[in-house]
Amino acid sequence: MPKDSIFENPFLELLTNAYAQNVADTIVSPTLDAIVDPNLVGTITPTPTPTETITPTTSGTKVSLLLQTQQTIELNDTFNVSLEIESGTTQIKGFTITISYDPNTVSIENSTYSDTYFTSNNEIIENQAAGEIVIVGNAQADPVTINRAIAQLTFRAQSPGDILISIDQDSARSSIFSSSNTNVLGVVQNLELQVGSMITTTPTPSITQPIKELPKNDFDDIAE
Repeated sequence: MPKDSIFENPFLELLTNAYAQNVADTIVSPTLDAIVDPNLVGTITPTPTPTETITPTTSGTKVSLLLQTQQTIELNDTFNVSLEIESGTTQIKGFTITISYDPNTVSIENSTYSDTYFTSNNEIIENQAAGEIVIVGNAQADPVTINRAIAQLTFRAQSPGDILISIDQDSARSSIFSSSNTNVLGVVQNLELQVGSMITTTPTPSITQPIKELPKNDFDDIAE
């Protein structure tokens, strides 16, 4: 048989060429490993995770002095004020609220205790010379929530100018006690008037010295 007669068989030629190509691919196509550029080495900063900003809220029971009727108050006019307590869902066992005013600008003409549940040892003490009214009430039985007016006060304008009737924020003089005997007085809303002016807006609430536990005598600040 001639030397190159093997290639006269097409099938054998095809197998031979395929084998040769496979060997060539193995030689010239090695597996490439990952190449790391040393100049790119550095510190990778992770993406920060967003955090939620929590806005503090005012807590505690609110006590408000509210003008019952929108009116223009002139010198010697009388006007009626409601004292309201809003405890939300907090159960209350009793309270002592001290109201202060300048006896040179207003006088207390009448006071009526109107709550029908906090009637145990309840009383209203008026002191015109000191410019002070103390209102006390205690629950008949179990502590309950309270979200209503508890007293009505009638004042008379004694002099022209500004009038301020406020709730004393000293914890020894104004306290609202929860079922756990904790003072939960948190916010007061005072009443500011001007003789000769129409009253059409509600005063902005002010923050009292906040909640404390008995028998301490001072409060920590409440965050707004």
